[in-house]
Amino acid sequence: MRKKLVTTSSEGLMENSYPYRLYQKAKKFGVWNPQNINFSQDKEDWKLLSVNQKDWILKLLAQFQGGEEAVTLDLLPLLRVIARVRVDWKRRCFLLHFYAMKLNILNSFELS
Repeated sequence: MRKKLVTTSSEGLMENSYPYRLYQKAKKFGVWNPQNINFSQDKEDWKLLSVNQKDWILKLLAQFQGGEEAVTLDLLPLLRVIARVRVDWKRRCFLLHFYAMKLNILNSFELS
């Protein structure tokens, strides 16, 4: 299990925020948990890659993580509004589910 969070944001994740707490609750009650993914074979495969292949993969992942984090941060104000105002249940569920999936993807970039 990974223990250190790496993020492109200088502030890091707001672990006490309402959406992040919902995300932790979703992981606990049945949604996939990226921290439980076994990367042992990936570590072995990584050793077999050339320097150029590793460099390309790291650049690609950095761009992907930056994009995922940007979407997550863009959605956060919307979720705060949804938590305060009356929004129909279907829209609220869709947006919270979408946000939780984005957090799962972002969380999968945590390093050990």
